[in-house]
Amino acid sequence: MTIEGIRQSEAIDWVYRLFDSDGDLLYVGRTQCNQSRINDHRRAAWGKEITRSTVEIWTGHDAALAREKEIIRLENPRHNRNRYPPRGVPVTFIATPDSVKLAAALGVEARELTEGGTP
Repeated sequence: MTIEGIRQSEAIDWVYRLFDSDGDLLYVGRTQCNQSRINDHRRAAWGKEITRSTVEIWTGHDAALAREKEIIRLENPRHNRNRYPPRGVPVTFIATPDSVKLAAALGVEARELTEGGTP
């Protein structure tokens, strides 16, 4: 796929990291509109700190979401509000059958939602 094709594809998710001039990780995010989203961060109170960004290109929303959470957990970016617990911390969430695999990849327990809406 060409770069232009990647930019126009709705099936592509971008996982990005924003850094300051010292190379410290400021923020990790996931989007389908990479440049627009980074520009949004530049307008934040801490946006002037951004001097560099990197991106990973993922085909598949669930995979990109798992990667974003993994990076946040491992690299502890300064300005992410949504922190994820380290592996081994007991966390349970209710998931659809498709999400159970994602939960396993994140190292958390998930139970499928039963027909009545309870795990």
